[in-house]
Amino acid sequence: MFGPRRHPVLATAAVVGVSRHSAKNEAERQAEKQAQREWEIQREAEQRSREKAEAQAAREWEIQREAEQRNRQKAEEEVRIQRATEAALKAQAASYPPTAPNFVPSPSYAPQHVSAPGMQPAAAPVRDMKNTRYCPACGNGCEAMDKFCRACGTMQT
Repeated sequence: MFGPRRHPVLATAAVVGVSRHSAKNEAERQAEKQAQREWEIQREAEQRSREKAEAQAAREWEIQREAEQRNRQKAEEEVRIQRATEAALKAQAASYPPTAPNFVPSPSYAPQHVSAPGMQPAAAPVRDMKNTRYCPACGNGCEAMDKFCRACGTMQT
């Protein structure tokens, strides 16, 4: 009746053509998926890098803030020490004899005035009591014209 098919290759060619087209579409989809994965990986790497940079900046800010706080505390401590020192100096100055014009402290020892060896002790220099004042730091008698104490070097007022 109909006899054998004359073109069996055409049917095979049609199947092969469809499968080639499917394979080509599948390859394109796989390439798109691969590109999408690579893009996501790149985005995640950038995100991690950004987070790392932000964490580093936060650590540096914290270190700088702590350093500023230490410097502020150090400055406050220096001011406190300076004030304490000034208060101690004022208290010490207040404990010295007053500088009233008629105040004359009595020496706790008799001064020895010695001249050259083998000689008699020299007479004590005579000081005019009106022109004598006493050093507020050491109590040494100084002349009225002296700017500095001869014993300790403190400036006379």
